Amino acid sequence: MVLTQKLKSGILIASTFCLVSLPLTACNGLSLGQIGQIGQTDSGIYGLPLKLIHEGECQMPSYTRYEVKADGTFSFAEVPAPGSMETTQPPLQSRMLSNTEQNKLKTLLKKLDLAQLAKADKVVPEGSPQTADCRTIEVAELLVNGKATRFDSNGRKLIHTQAYSAAMKELREFLDALKNNPTPDPSPSPSVQPNLSEALPLKVTGNGECDMGEQLLYEVLPAGLFRFQADPNASVTPGGPQTGLQTRQLTSQELSELTNLVAELKLEKLRAESKPVPEDAPQTLECRTIKNFSLRVGNETKTYDLNGRKFVHTEAYRNALIKLDTHLKTLADRHQNVGKKLYTLPLKVNVEGECGLESFTRYDLKANGSFTWALENAQTLVAGPPPVQSRTLSNGEIESVQKLLNSTALQGLFLQLEAIPADAPQTKECRSIEKLEVTVNGQNYLLEGRGTRKYRISEAYSKALGELQSLLERLAK
Repeated sequence: MVLTQKLKSGILIASTFCLVSLPLTACNGLSLGQIGQIGQTDSGIYGLPLKLIHEGECQMPSYTRYEVKADGTFSFAEVPAPGSMETTQPPLQSRMLSNTEQNKLKTLLKKLDLAQLAKADKVVPEGSPQTADCRTIEVAELLVNGKATRFDSNGRKLIHTQAYSAAMKELREFLDALKNNPTPDPSPSPSVQPNLSEALPLKVTGNGECDMGEQLLYEVLPAGLFRFQADPNASVTPGGPQTGLQTRQLTSQELSELTNLVAELKLEKLRAESKPVPEDAPQTLECRTIKNFSLRVGNETKTYDLNGRKFVHTEAYRNALIKLDTHLKTLADRHQNVGKKLYTLPLKVNVEGECGLESFTRYDLKANGSFTWALENAQTLVAGPPPVQSRTLSNGEIESVQKLLNSTALQGLFLQLEAIPADAPQTKECRSIEKLEVTVNGQNYLLEGRGTRKYRISEAYSKALGELQSLLERLAK
């Protein structure tokens, strides 16, 4: 949908993004230099990530409408109401695409072949008259031959063919369908299920030795009903009712993240490497509370102990259970912090270059602890974004990031920033603008960072950004 609003002065003003679809003089007086035309690239191999972005002129909203990451994570935002002047990114909801959906998307991108269709575009001569309406320009960003490429559907610098416009429409409608009508993978027959994965329901109990009784710590049903022990000091009376339990419904995103984590841990495979403890082996004499995790595997319920006496487990097995336990604690803490702003992962720091400067992701920290960072000082022989390096953070490192995010409260500091008027004079140097994607109470928000032309950075906000940068730099070594 394209939002329009008539200009009172008849002058086009670009906001939020320095749009390459506007005349070169429209971007706050910046000298943009040589900019490649949108969509002018060779036909080739199409890949993810993919974004569908709405870029508003005249201070109209600019935001990410759809995003499909390379791992199949699909995020979408609700379209702002017509006439809305809200300039922040609407909250994104996310889910994991099925293999069927991912394959259909890749097949569609290959069939549409936008790069080939874009070769027939006609360039609008500079200085040509333009309509005075304020547009919301739709832009698709995806990989073509490994390079991020932009294709606009209604910009001002190119005249597109009917075939190109129809292809953009088909891509948008496909993404609409992913949002409104998810397609799960077909269920395989039992004969082709040799490796059954762990799934909900999930139950975590503390089983006390020496007649200390059993206590329910967490329970998640397949529909997302979540029960948890809210009082860590609650006493257990053997045979009596348990006190301190609370119940809430997980959001669709929380349920999807937990389901994916349970499947990714592969506990059954890890436990196969555990060694049984001989019956006559000496044991410590303390009374333990043994933590047991019960999951469904196929048609069976299987139990995985963290600290029992019958097996010697591998470090990988123990770390997997600790990771699951930490995730459940986060879900419980989120409920305990209703009314508060709770910062969690994922976290992403992007760099957006003006005037042809490189745009890339500087840091990408996913909810499962996967951490990727750009090697900005690496010497390369080809143009393009810097190479990247990845590793998985430990539970302690993940906790340190979340602790810093909650102590600095970046979103609150950002919302207190003073906005720079759209007609304020700007310096003409080409900047690299930092933009952060943070997760607050389970929702994704976009914050402007260093280099922003839209806000005056406060001392407190600058200090918080510096602390986060220092921590991420240490983790990237």
